[in-house]
This record gives sequence, C-alpha cells and structure tokens, in this order.
Amino acid sequence: MKLLLFCRATVVMAAAGAYAAENGPILICVQHRGLVDNFIMARAQTVVNAVFSNANIRTEWLPSRRCMNAPDNVIHIEMDSTPPSHFGPETMAYAMPYRTTGVAIHVFYDRVLQDHHDMPVEVLGHVIAHEIGHVLEGVARHSTDGLMKPHWSLKDYLQMKKPRLLFAAEDVELMRLHLQRASAGSVSARSERE
Repeated sequence: MKLLLFCRATVVMAAAGAYAAENGPILICVQHRGLVDNFIMARAQTVVNAVFSNANIRTEWLPSRRCMNAPDNVIHIEMDSTPPSHFGPETMAYAMPYRTTGVAIHVFYDRVLQDHHDMPVEVLGHVIAHEIGHVLEGVARHSTDGLMKPHWSLKDYLQMKKPRLLFAAEDVELMRLHLQRASAGSVSARSERE
C-alpha cells in the first residue's frame, strides 16, 4: 500500500512539474492593511516557495508597487491586522477559491504572529501556502493529511520546522487539474469562502 501511494505521489508530482514547466510560475501579490515585519514576510515567502517547489510548482512574488496593475492571473493576498468579528479565534486566514479577480486570500497577520510567537515565520508561511493551495485547487475542501488539513496537530506544527509540512498527493493533483482547466479557460467563477 505504501509503495502504491509513493508511486502515485511521484506521478502526480511529475505531472505538476510538467504543468509548471509549460506555464511558468504562479504569480503572487501581497498587500498590507497594517504594519508587517518585512523580515518575517520575506522568510515566510521562502517557506511558501519551498512548499510549492516540493509540489513542482514555481511561485513568483511581485513587488507590492506592481499589485495595483498586476495581470488578472495574479493571486492577491491581503495581510489584515484584525479579523472580522464573525471569524472564530482559531481562524488564521481564509481564501475565496472561486474568485477570479481581486483579493482572493486574507491572512490575519497579527493573530498568526501573536498565537505562534515561537515560530511565526514557519506558521505564517504554511498558512499562506495553505490558502494559496485552496485557490490553486479551485475548490473549497480540506484533506485528511498534509498541509491542506482543516486543523493542524502538534505533530503538524513540528513538521513545519523541519523540513516542511507538505501537500498530500491528492492536493497536488487537484492543483494541477485546476491549473490546466484555468489555462484552457474553462474555470467558472463562484463566490464562496474556505
């Protein structure tokens, strides 16, 4: 069973790699609604790059000055200082995977750093990667394993330190399929949060 899962994961990773090689990097813009530590943000982006690199998907971060005039295919992330009151205290971010324009991801930057002050870079990077994962999968869903779990365990947080908490093979496959449909122009827009 483990060998079969390993083989399937290898095939999925190779397919995602073929997509990334043909279609270039995923473009990301980050906007800030409050103060952020640029050093923490830069290191968190490195975590995101490593997580997606493991799935054979390249990411490219556009300078914030280019966010306003960025192309439609850019994933816009907004770092919010405080979450709206309707979100519970455990919510660190949310994505709108069916959105085709505008801000698709909101990260509650202050909450992530306050709740995870012992490893802010690792958690922030994984939170951002998780939400980008929703957008790239193009569907509101979670997995039973890996980065796309709805709630991370202590073991998952420890995995974030070394080497990284990664996408499950099914998530890599969903991202690849959605990216292929998007590049073919067959993705429909809906309004839903995850």
